[in-house]
Amino acid sequence: MSVHYTLNLRVFWPLVTGLCTALVCLYHVLRGSGGAPTEPPEGADGGFPLLKVTVLLLLGYVLLRCRHAVRQRFLPGSPRLGGHSAFSPRHLGEPSLDILLESYYEHEVRLSPHVLGHSKAHVSRIVGELVRAGRARGSPGPIPGGALALAFRGDFIQVGSAYEQHKIRRPDGFDVLVPLRLPPLVALEPRSLGAEPALAPAFHGCFSHLQRSLATVRYSLEGRCRVSLTPGGLEQPPTLHVLPCRTDYGCCRLSMAVRLIPAVHVGDSVFLVAPPPPPSPIGPLSELPGGLRADALWGVNTARQEQKLLSWLQERAPPGACYLKCLQLLKALRDLGARGLDPTAATQWGRILSSYVLKTVLLAALLRHGAPAQGWDEAHLGERLEELVQFLRDCLLRRRTLFHCLLGPGGAAAEVGPLPKVLREATPVDLLATFDRQARELAAARLLSTWQRLPQLLRAYGGPRYLARCPPPRNQRPQGFPEDEP
Repeated sequence: MSVHYTLNLRVFWPLVTGLCTALVCLYHVLRGSGGAPTEPPEGADGGFPLLKVTVLLLLGYVLLRCRHAVRQRFLPGSPRLGGHSAFSPRHLGEPSLDILLESYYEHEVRLSPHVLGHSKAHVSRIVGELVRAGRARGSPGPIPGGALALAFRGDFIQVGSAYEQHKIRRPDGFDVLVPLRLPPLVALEPRSLGAEPALAPAFHGCFSHLQRSLATVRYSLEGRCRVSLTPGGLEQPPTLHVLPCRTDYGCCRLSMAVRLIPAVHVGDSVFLVAPPPPPSPIGPLSELPGGLRADALWGVNTARQEQKLLSWLQERAPPGACYLKCLQLLKALRDLGARGLDPTAATQWGRILSSYVLKTVLLAALLRHGAPAQGWDEAHLGERLEELVQFLRDCLLRRRTLFHCLLGPGGAAAEVGPLPKVLREATPVDLLATFDRQARELAAARLLSTWQRLPQLLRAYGGPRYLARCPPPRNQRPQGFPEDEP
């Protein structure tokens, strides 16, 4: 469901003209079937003003066509593309790359702040009732695999792109950390995670506790929405699905999916997030170096520190800085690059260029200069986006190392406040180290190919129809990653 609507004048005005013509014909038919017509009094208008209505419709159509012609010519954006030799227009009638990016952003990428605000408020009310019920209820007995009682702490942490102002297209997906209240028997020492696997069953028992909590509040939510819970799967936590009710006349009610991520607070706004369920209930567990089991390792989540870092950058950014807009367009560029790929290649493409990787690329580019400079204004949108693409390509080709924004060398720990000792002393993390060389090179080739074909893709897949002056890309059959692209 889109949240940004446009009016197609090529369909609207012929439809209005045809409707008015049908009304005129119906008027004359009904008038003629009423018997012999009577002579109108002298000085009265004896006919329907069809000519006047037709002239007014034609005048309105001409005025709107002129308005769109002027808007096409004076759309905001820099007409200078001296540094973009690869994207120079083929002829003077084609719009520039900056105009195409601006139009695509407004029609396909940008979210309505009004709809997003109402959606976040709706999610906060529902999840708040759910976790409060989980705190009051607690676990009725031992969980499978140990004698640990499980309950919610009673609050939740809003994380993800929807709360960092760079979500794109639809406000229908949200991420929420659900802190768990664990008994004192569970130690949070880093070395105990491998030897004491009881935390992993705690995660698997969290879904049952969510179900019991949802059953407690389901009746109170019936008048506002319909809710259901799915256990998730590989790399996916439990998900709460929220569907609007027909009797709920609230503003901006959408179908939404809220990922409920179990987490344990370790201090200084840092959380450990639970591992996902194994892909198969049977079979040996994967072994890691040092005898650690994969189902016992919890990941570190620094979402609160990253939100503080984005706020710190926003305070120091000049008015009109477009760095978040560049991140949104970089996500849209990734989605355009996935078109035409077979499902396996598209999944691999999405894993390598995940939203977290793209956000880290932006933060790394900004932190190199300390804060967004004057060059991050709207007039240089295309140039900054090209710099991000080049930086990401270099990271994929191992010309640069994409470190975690907080745990890597030169991280931004000083800007976001203190970190726990275990994170301050942690080894620098390369976010792309888990992918092999061939996968990274193919992703870099696909990224470069998508960037070079960006004007054609923007005209073919988004924006007003008057910008579509070239045919869609010729090769649209499903394919894998390119092997011979530059």
